[in-house]
Amino acid sequence: MTDAAGSDPRPVPELLSELGAELSTLVRQEMKLARVEIRGELATTAKASGALVVAALGALLTVVFGTSAAAWGLAQVMGTGWAFLTVALVWLVVTCVAGVVGLRKLRRVQRPTQTVESLKEDVAWAKSRKN
Repeated sequence: MTDAAGSDPRPVPELLSELGAELSTLVRQEMKLARVEIRGELATTAKASGALVVAALGALLTVVFGTSAAAWGLAQVMGTGWAFLTVALVWLVVTCVAGVVGLRKLRRVQRPTQTVESLKEDVAWAKSRKN
């Protein structure tokens, strides 16, 4: 192609065919980039979700086991009411820590910034080719 606008001797159908092929290649490359970026974030999301599952399990354990088995053991040393409250508070701390860890990891998940930037460039390129 030459640099002067409108001086390409090829017929319009040929130019449109070439443009279609280029756009098709561009779309495939953008999809590949998006897949690579998203896969990278999936691992972080999975770890964060795992930590949140642990937090949910901890909450369940707080209700079921935290207020029964261990509290009965402590009841041998202190009053039964205080024993149950102490065990419940320990499980509450474990649950809160797991929840905070999970939320922090979940906040690290980022949108596919390279793909967004590349798509913006593609739109600008397509507009410049149109003119």
